[in-house]
Amino acid sequence: MIRLRNRRHPQPLQGTPKWVPILGELQKTLQKGEYLPLRPMPMFESNFVQVTSRGGPVFVSHRTNRLTMGAAASLPGLLMPDILLIGQPAEGRDCSGLVLTRMIPLDLTHLCVHDLSSWCLKLRLVSGHHYYLALDAPDNEAGFLFNCWIRLMKLLREPAFTWAPRTVLSAHLDVPLAKAPASTWYLQVGSQLHRPGMAAQEPTGQVQRGLGARAQSLG
Repeated sequence: MIRLRNRRHPQPLQGTPKWVPILGELQKTLQKGEYLPLRPMPMFESNFVQVTSRGGPVFVSHRTNRLTMGAAASLPGLLMPDILLIGQPAEGRDCSGLVLTRMIPLDLTHLCVHDLSSWCLKLRLVSGHHYYLALDAPDNEAGFLFNCWIRLMKLLREPAFTWAPRTVLSAHLDVPLAKAPASTWYLQVGSQLHRPGMAAQEPTGQVQRGLGARAQSLG
């Protein structure tokens, strides 16, 4: 059930806040050599924690299942996203960043709000499997980012033109990381910028209070 208010209480910010577009970890992952055919890819991404329908964390190998999900356009000429990308933290002491684990056509998925009070989405696949994903972001950023997902889901349900005019040129594959399109936003307060990446602490709210569960993992 969707509720109208969220129970989180963001801390007041010191200074003038400013939303800054920035490369997310999933977009950075696509700039690596093994993902060369996928770059550059316009995308919106956020970090999530997989939970149960009641908000309890889903454990995989005795750890909460953290992931980054991005809605992307597979070709530069597309006006709307057509593919869903899932990345998870690379395993191993010497590993960093994400590993791309899934690429799912958006027309084979259904994404909707499951519980607004815990910033939780529901992802249902055409196979019948469904997953609950709680946004993993600082309290002062969660509302803005979750609203971006709501707006994106509304756009995906509306009829729209698929392709941009033919004058749009395909980008070269050798686009440097600095010129790759931004894929998320972070809140800058003064000169301090919240850098992208998985949060080290356990998720708050319902995710933290819920009992752990075993379920099919997304990733």
